[in-house]
Amino acid sequence: MSSPMVNGCASLSATVLTNGAGTIPASISFRSMKLKLTATSLLALTTVLASPVWADVTAADVWANQQALYGASGISLSGDLSDGMLNSPEINIILPMGAGSFQITGEAVSMIENGDGSVTITYPSPMAINMAGGIPGEGSFSAAATLTHDGYTVIATGEPGDIAYVSGGQNLRFEIASIDIEGGEPVDFSMEGSVTLSEWTGNTRVTEGDLITYSASSNTGLVTA
Repeated sequence: MSSPMVNGCASLSATVLTNGAGTIPASISFRSMKLKLTATSLLALTTVLASPVWADVTAADVWANQQALYGASGISLSGDLSDGMLNSPEINIILPMGAGSFQITGEAVSMIENGDGSVTITYPSPMAINMAGGIPGEGSFSAAATLTHDGYTVIATGEPGDIAYVSGGQNLRFEIASIDIEGGEPVDFSMEGSVTLSEWTGNTRVTEGDLITYSASSNTGLVTA
């Protein structure tokens, strides 16, 4: 499947408050979930990681901050943080009312503690991203994609429970390698393609408390699909 080229720049800013009662629409179709999953998986894994500087933060503080953010929306983040590496990162999402579930896994991500009290998160290139899930009565699916770039890092600063992230990436390319569908009604479906961002910059901040406060802004360069 191919799409026309889009030239221009895009920006996004948002502030979200959540108290753990985050919702995901239950009336989601299997096919629309596949496409949303493909679009959001890259953001889910690469945003797991905006900039006040008050005190030192550690890699463990950063990981706990992201787990709190996603946990407030009912999304589970897991992985083994050891010796400056987050190994086997995984996102698990269970849709409300038994509507379905899916998982996203990726390769190890570097999380290095710096002498100035910040943490630098660096993503590998290429980085394999695998997705799987299903909806009762409609079947299951699995998908594989690859992220490549000419540099993608995030700098985390702040204090435990209130962390800001500044991200920057060049020539990020997200390419779908395969999508397999099983069960449910027979469907003739195939998909291939890629999205390339010439540049990506972002600032986010996650503050923990009775409510989780999340603010974000981002800018992209040339987008090619």
